Amino acid sequence: MINVDSSVQAAMELDNPRFCWLVQLPGPSYWTDHGVPVTWNSVTYENNGYLLNIPPVLRERDIRMQSYAVTVSAVEQDVAQTVYDFFASRNMTGETCRVSLAMLDNNDAVIGDIIGMYEGTFDSWSNQDQGKSEKISIKISNIWSKPHRTAGRITSPDTQEAHYPGDKFFEYAHRERSNLGWGSKE
Repeated sequence: MINVDSSVQAAMELDNPRFCWLVQLPGPSYWTDHGVPVTWNSVTYENNGYLLNIPPVLRERDIRMQSYAVTVSAVEQDVAQTVYDFFASRNMTGETCRVSLAMLDNNDAVIGDIIGMYEGTFDSWSNQDQGKSEKISIKISNIWSKPHRTAGRITSPDTQEAHYPGDKFFEYAHRERSNLGWGSKE
């Protein structure tokens, strides 16, 4: 069961409730499927036309290793290039992603708090070229899908550089053939 504040509950009970999806991806990038940009909590979610499909969110009592896929458009060449550049610019694996639902008033303002529907980490992305249509699928994994991951561990050249400028460890780590002995004093 999802608890919502009374203003959101009242908006949901209207004959024609108005709502939109809000998606936060690494970058940070904030996108909405609404016809105009939506601002909530001083953050503007852009209505760039990228979002095509937000699948239903499955909620269960048990902890599951489910993932979630958001589909974005890549039909228009300028849009496709922008999306490709965005995802190819750096490794975002493990960074936080959120999918939320917002109830809207008649002026496109968010009513009350947004409803968090899914939170996970950026897993991967793939291009699906099907002739006349081209889509990019963004896979978001449940945080429980990597239970052995050490909190704060940096595992790519991009995130290493962001935390330790000039450190090129992961850029050359693949060349090391011996066991590095993480955490050992030897």
